[in-house]
Formats: sequence, C-alpha cells, structure tokens
Amino acid sequence: MHIQANHSLQPYNTFNIDVKSQYYIEINKQSDILTLRSDLKIASLPWRIIGDGSNILFTHDLEGVTVRCTYDKIKVVKEDNENVWISVGAGMKWHDLVTYTVENNWWG
Repeated sequence: MHIQANHSLQPYNTFNIDVKSQYYIEINKQSDILTLRSDLKIASLPWRIIGDGSNILFTHDLEGVTVRCTYDKIKVVKEDNENVWISVGAGMKWHDLVTYTVENNWWG
C-alpha cells in the first residue's frame, strides 16, 4: 500500500477526465483498510472508494482520500453437488469473474 498525494484519477474513469485527488491509495488486501484507519491524518479526512470508474463522472479535483481496491482474489466458500458459493475481492473485474466461472462450468 502506498499513499500518493495530488494523484491524477484520469486512468480510473471512463470519461477520461483528468482530476486530482488530494490523496490516492490502492489497497490490495483487507488489512490495508485497518492500517489506514489507524493513520490519524488519513482517518480524519473525507473518504471515497472507487472501482474502475465506469459509473463515475468527476467534475473537479477531490479533497480527502480516494481509495481504490485492487484485491481480486476468488475463494470457494462452500460447494455441494448442485451449488458453489464464492467470495470475490472488490477489485475483481467483472469480465475476469465471468471468465473464471465459465472456465469452471459454474453458471446460474
């Protein structure tokens, strides 16, 4: 995890608008959130959590902290003869998840 100041959000929005976030952080494991919450400076600022930006329209630079989750692990939680329950990281790309489930013959 690395905290970046005055970071461009252009790669993270499909409108390709070049706005900056006061602080930008990519997290790739669940414990990163707990670490951030213990940082008094970061914890005291407003937060927003983004994905890959297909439903975001930035119109101005953003104060506070922008967090982007890149955690993309898939874990089988439970499986029986008819069903499979999976846990999917918030950073998983939809296409990659669909590809993974199709390759494993899971549908429904």
